[in-house]
Amino acid sequence: MVLDLTSLSGEIHEAAKAKGFWDKPKSAGLSLMLAISELGEAIEAHREGRIADLEEFERRASVYAKDTADEDSFVFRFKEEIKDTFQDEIADTVIRILDFNKGGEFLLDYTKFDPAIHTSAEPLSADEVGDALFFITKCICAKALATAVDEMFGLSNRMGFDLRLHIELKLKYNKTRARLHGKKY
Repeated sequence: MVLDLTSLSGEIHEAAKAKGFWDKPKSAGLSLMLAISELGEAIEAHREGRIADLEEFERRASVYAKDTADEDSFVFRFKEEIKDTFQDEIADTVIRILDFNKGGEFLLDYTKFDPAIHTSAEPLSADEVGDALFFITKCICAKALATAVDEMFGLSNRMGFDLRLHIELKLKYNKTRARLHGKKY
């Protein structure tokens, strides 16, 4: 399935504006450092073994079937099974980049992305995960944002998780959060 990054970027940017993240203009440096900080959180989550448990997330949804539409139930399940995991932090990185793409001074160099083009490989070692995140960091520093996004989708496929789903879940969770997600900027 092809992912329309232009539409997704617009959706992410509008949500960020609604939460106050664009009330004042942000520099490219700040925006990109916030994306890089998410990669630091991702490596820490990986080191600590914090991996999303989508099976438990869905199991709890069926247990609480009468509450599945209830925002509190979703927030509880998200915090318990997904928040602050490796997958969640990679999703946050993509969200930061796509928000900057729409609100920043330049655009990604393509609008359609097909995550299926990445083939699965052997499980990644800790060194390979670290090397991949370091390469993505270098791409962000060089403002090669399309490459950074492409690499994160490739990494997710190699690690066996659906990054698009994690982005969707994080966007849904972010809608429940306070202005500026409770931070100064």
